[in-house]
Amino acid sequence: MDQLKKQWLIEADQLLLQLGVTSEHRQTYLATLNQDQFDSRTAVLKAAVHFARSSEHDEIEKVSPHADDQELHEAIQTLPFTQKSSLSLFHYHTISESETEYITSLSYQEFLKHEQAAINTLAESWQTDRGRISQFLRLLDEAYKKQEPDLEQLPEPVEHVDEITEQRKKSSKWPAFAAGGILAAAAGVIFLLNDPIPEVAEEVSGSAEEQDEELVYEESKLAELDELINTRKIELSESLGLSEDEVNRLMVVQNIESQLQYLRDVNKGFYENTHSDHERMLTMLTQEIETTMLPPMEMLEAGYELAKEYEMNHEIMRSDLAVDMFMDTGQNLISVYEQKLNENIDSIAPWNRSYYKDDELPEKERVLREKIKANGFTYDYDAENAEFTVTMGGDVFEEKTAFIHPVHQEFLKNMPLSYESLFQHNTIQTDPDYEFYAAEALNLEEQMKELYELGEEIRSDEENGHLYQGLPDRLGFQYSELVKRLIGGADIGGNRMNVELNEDQLTAWENILEDRTFENSYLREMTAFHYTIGEQYGFVMPDGWSEIDFSPFYQMQGAVHDSGIFSAVEMPLEGYLKDIYDTYVSEGDVEALKILHPKHLILFYFNALQQGDYEIAYSLMGGEDLPENARFKEIISEHTFEFEPVNNLSYTGGTQNNEVSEANFSIQMHGYQIDVSMIVEDEIYKVKYTSDGMFNMIDKKDEGDAQD
Repeated sequence: MDQLKKQWLIEADQLLLQLGVTSEHRQTYLATLNQDQFDSRTAVLKAAVHFARSSEHDEIEKVSPHADDQELHEAIQTLPFTQKSSLSLFHYHTISESETEYITSLSYQEFLKHEQAAINTLAESWQTDRGRISQFLRLLDEAYKKQEPDLEQLPEPVEHVDEITEQRKKSSKWPAFAAGGILAAAAGVIFLLNDPIPEVAEEVSGSAEEQDEELVYEESKLAELDELINTRKIELSESLGLSEDEVNRLMVVQNIESQLQYLRDVNKGFYENTHSDHERMLTMLTQEIETTMLPPMEMLEAGYELAKEYEMNHEIMRSDLAVDMFMDTGQNLISVYEQKLNENIDSIAPWNRSYYKDDELPEKERVLREKIKANGFTYDYDAENAEFTVTMGGDVFEEKTAFIHPVHQEFLKNMPLSYESLFQHNTIQTDPDYEFYAAEALNLEEQMKELYELGEEIRSDEENGHLYQGLPDRLGFQYSELVKRLIGGADIGGNRMNVELNEDQLTAWENILEDRTFENSYLREMTAFHYTIGEQYGFVMPDGWSEIDFSPFYQMQGAVHDSGIFSAVEMPLEGYLKDIYDTYVSEGDVEALKILHPKHLILFYFNALQQGDYEIAYSLMGGEDLPENARFKEIISEHTFEFEPVNNLSYTGGTQNNEVSEANFSIQMHGYQIDVSMIVEDEIYKVKYTSDGMFNMIDKKDEGDAQD
């Protein structure tokens, strides 16, 4: 078996495990996968998703000896399949937006909505916050990775594979998939046992009357939706100035049509019907068609009005929802319009297209520009690079978006690139563009700051106030990914691997520190943090430098932001963590630690206790029960500390109401678990002093008592 196919099968097994397919069925299906020919990793993942959807889930496999991991895995299996698959693909598999749409048949926006719905459901059932669930998912990933398939036992591919594939293609009862995909839907275990596909098709066939009686969704109602979609596509073609083919390729159209196709496939028996309220499903799809298959300005207004149905009465919240719903469509149209403007650039104005007056343009080009402006976009021509760029704005935009909050209007005018546009090298190995990352990260940071500042207005509204999230949190994901690559030492895929600092990255750091554009930015603070220590080593960075996490938006997002975990951190501290402790903490400059994730401050706290740095330990503690410094020294001097490696330092939740106030962490040390609470004081997280006896649990001489 070649290495590439082996990697694909291992990842397929991981996905099937995450989706609740037991080891016996996974191994059987891997044998089936091994018989088929694939041209891409995404085709393998798509096949795995379709098989998992149709499989029986009457047993839940034990994936971890740790209760929290196992309980979370079991809770995930209770989610609707679309939520479960979106959650697994988002958190455990690196796929681009286009790959996501191919694998799931959902638009990327819809995919993200299902992932967020899954997080919300888990957080509600566990009575905790969303951030804690995200952290637990990272811990669960370690358990998943320990489950490996037995690829050595797979039978070798046989010669009749092509014949089987042809049988599948000829069976009209099976949906058509892209080249390289596998048909593994309604047949379930029968298909796994290699029963001939025609027999399965014959089994589900019957008279037209029998099939009509068994339909989940009335064909007449699906036909009405189809007619509505086609009507809207014609209207979009006219209003947007796009061809029929271009409209069909729009994300919003593909999303809607994939949902309608799903309902039809349920009727055909390809998927298990998991929705009991069929009328509600039809109503929801109708509503989505009516609110998303619209010209841009109308779609924004429809989203703003739709917010009322979700009891979002505050102007900011309604604007936030409207823009959040529209963002993917807006980015998609910008890309389409830029491509159309640039595709005939040489034939229209080979010298300098910007010299053309509108009335001198060919009619097709003139109409296109009129449509662009009429839909709230504007364009600019770069003569040096001979290309057009498109953004939102112009007279029509200003008039039609007057109902949206001004900050959200400005956001639309400066809408960030899509995730796929930022990281086109997700699947193609290329060198990172650090200067590009820096500019995009600064743009995102400035927009997030403005959006989070609006939270103060919401929280001041007693009736509608709550911790403000939504659009800025969505942007936070892209911001964190940029920071990982630009500052945090991650590789191209965003993985922490202690990669060496290269010359291009150092140049980008120096530009951030010198360019006044980055003044008063978190990017400059985070860069300066690494740069100061890097100078001491001639920028041959010490072990552990890429494992440092920052939490610049902790005031709004809480401690969970970019949380990660630590495993087996030595005490006293070594490597890069020791350098930070010595450089910042030992000099008493605790203020410089504000942008660090609070988990690092916990490690500094333990290090200070073991080293006898009582002044430092005291400076890292807070809470209303914290005694005076002299009394603290008296209490702490009664204890002796000698820590084993700190294992699995992880965020376990906290309180996040109108203000972020407390965060809880779990640490494994000396063979038992220690819980540490952090509170915000003086704009920094500090270890909460709970009682004079809190040190007994980690006192070396009381270790035996603690275990009892």
